[in-house]
Amino acid sequence: MLLCHQQSSLMRSTCVQGSDLRQLSSNVPSNHPRVARQPVSSVLYANVTASTSVRLFSRQIPGPLIQQPRACKRSGCTAQKTVHAFQSDAPVEQQIDPPPPSPKFQPFTPQTGVRQDMLNYRHQVEVAGGSILVRPLTQAWVDECGALLTGAFADAMGYVPMYRTYLRHQIRQYLHRHADMPPKAIVLVALLIPEQASRDETSTADDDSASGPNAEPSTSGQNQEEQNARLVGTVELSFAASTRARYLTLNAPVNCAYLCNMAVDANYRRRGYGNILLDAADDMAKIAGEKEIFLHLRFQDAAPASLYKQAGYVSDKADTFLVRLLGLDRRYLMKKQHR
Repeated sequence: MLLCHQQSSLMRSTCVQGSDLRQLSSNVPSNHPRVARQPVSSVLYANVTASTSVRLFSRQIPGPLIQQPRACKRSGCTAQKTVHAFQSDAPVEQQIDPPPPSPKFQPFTPQTGVRQDMLNYRHQVEVAGGSILVRPLTQAWVDECGALLTGAFADAMGYVPMYRTYLRHQIRQYLHRHADMPPKAIVLVALLIPEQASRDETSTADDDSASGPNAEPSTSGQNQEEQNARLVGTVELSFAASTRARYLTLNAPVNCAYLCNMAVDANYRRRGYGNILLDAADDMAKIAGEKEIFLHLRFQDAAPASLYKQAGYVSDKADTFLVRLLGLDRRYLMKKQHR
């Protein structure tokens, strides 16, 4: 049994317990025509607010709502003091409304259908000597994809050879995580399938179809053509800001498709494989429902600049010379809109 009495003039509270309720109860005149004397065993709650309103709550003794207005005795005060006695058998529960969500926080809603469409994506193009198959990264290709990105980044950034081992380890961990991130992000790999392997796969498919629908599928984890393939390129698309790095300048919009970590094996460049990867990136953006793709391009990367411009990318923003004072390379923020 607890009574909290807040005084509006001094803005402080006093707690009265136990027998003090008897004194509080005795202050109410028993002969008042509109106020009934309540037993002291009931639980009372008194609250005096800044507007000098007193509320008494009792949940043990049933009774009507009693209200009596009285004028304030302080000089110059026109406010009225109202005494309420509310009695109910039901316990009083305080309901607290949850705080409104921050406008900057947008929780990501899993999209099962989009994820499945991304994981089932295949884009195959016939090239000289075989075909290029673009598909999502699996754990079986993480090591080769990590070696390709390590060589591309180390050459571009001028890392010393002893740093390559550490860099490759970090990239492998990164790829292991992002291989399971669709639809937040998707890593695509370009596999060069020799021509003979493509023919063998076609004949194998014919044999499987002839054996009937009850034939057991292969348990090797990869089909025959992928086992004989060679990884020659990779590209990643990020659809959530939490899956990509944030820079000091020229950050892409939060909700957009962002292309990053694109690389082609040095032994297979200038064969159109980069264009095939960019076409697959456009398909992924359409699956995710994005109409714009952004990417970063350094000023000194002339060969990639020509590739991106041919694919329809244009410069949206550019770094000023002030970033050189921070020891950073100047970059463009490129953008492409597709229908």
